[in-house]
Amino acid sequence: MALLGVSNLTKAFGTDLLFEGVSFEVQANDKIGVVGVNGSGKTTLFKMITGEMRPDDGELYQSKQAVVGYMEQHVCKNLEETALDEVLTVFTPLMKMEEEIELLNVRLQKGMGSTEELIERQALLNDRFVREGGMTYRSRARSALLGLGFSDEDMTLTVGALSGGQKAKLQLAKMLLSGANLLLLDEPTNHMDIVGKESLESMLKAYPGSVLFVSHDRYFVKEIADSLLVFED
Repeated sequence: MALLGVSNLTKAFGTDLLFEGVSFEVQANDKIGVVGVNGSGKTTLFKMITGEMRPDDGELYQSKQAVVGYMEQHVCKNLEETALDEVLTVFTPLMKMEEEIELLNVRLQKGMGSTEELIERQALLNDRFVREGGMTYRSRARSALLGLGFSDEDMTLTVGALSGGQKAKLQLAKMLLSGANLLLLDEPTNHMDIVGKESLESMLKAYPGSVLFVSHDRYFVKEIADSLLVFED
């Protein structure tokens, strides 16, 4: 079953027709390059998929199994956070769970509350924490940043001190760790040096989900895409 189905989408702004009759499907593990001149509607398509915009005509179908990750959803808002801490925000539910487990340990040690209830809650949380990747989330965050070219020193820098390319990589790291199985990438190689592009290529090739990406970088498209969606002006 397709993760995403698009049928005869049409979008216009006033009398200016942006595109019409756009139809395609995204199956599991597809890597689809979206290409075309600026202003032909590629970013608008992404905003329709995320629900930010609506088409004038046509239909969008999203499978219940689809978990969409869009770069704009992972904008780095806290400029005072370190790069590593910013990426770890993806795992906020796990971190809150970890804090509660530690609090339960303290309450048990100090005899605060019903021992039976505390142990039952602790066991429930421990099982869930392990099942959802709580034992490895910190190492996964570091590995994602290392894979995108961050050094250990870079990870301690605040978001505000990072270059534009590093901030883009930070967003990508967050998205790759978010649990999404359908990534929407709009010009992901912008502001990236050759090393960053090569790292991103390796990560996307190994990524087990589907990717729909906009790029004007012909080499990047050739390396990643197994099919193309062409927008014409």
